[in-house]
Amino acid sequence: MAKHSTKGEREKSDPYLQIKIWELRCPAYLALHPNEHRVYVEIRSRYNGRNNGRISFSSIEAGNCLHKSKSTGARAIKVLVALGFLKITRASTFDQKRFAQEFEITAIARKPAAKAKVLPKGSCDFLKLHNEKKIRETLLAAGLARVKTKHSVMGERNSRTDGKRSAEILKMRA
Repeated sequence: MAKHSTKGEREKSDPYLQIKIWELRCPAYLALHPNEHRVYVEIRSRYNGRNNGRISFSSIEAGNCLHKSKSTGARAIKVLVALGFLKITRASTFDQKRFAQEFEITAIARKPAAKAKVLPKGSCDFLKLHNEKKIRETLLAAGLARVKTKHSVMGERNSRTDGKRSAEILKMRA
């Protein structure tokens, strides 16, 4: 004969990750590279309802979740911080190698929710970047510029290579 489940067992459910639609449709989120998106989801999955501001995540862990190098993971974290999705609450140092950076997710408030099923809204710094120009300026200021280059087709001119070629030609003539 099967046992009846208790009230506590009925209320327990599998953990889930909640990202609101308005967050998914904001221009800063749409500007994320897939690596940055994956790292953001991984950091969001570490939020347990009470640990915002103390979410530990290192660049090595970011690289491992991307199946790439730690520098790629560190770059993804830097972009998320620059665009305002994350805030660094405690930086890692060389003196204490065992401590990774701790982050705060800006879409969620630091204080836990009063109701269990509602996430309190945080500062949402990424919503301040409401167009591509501001996003590009923010990334340039942080030293994380993304330069889109157009590959030249046979016979087509490319401004990057033409400048180098003309400099080489001037050197040869001199």
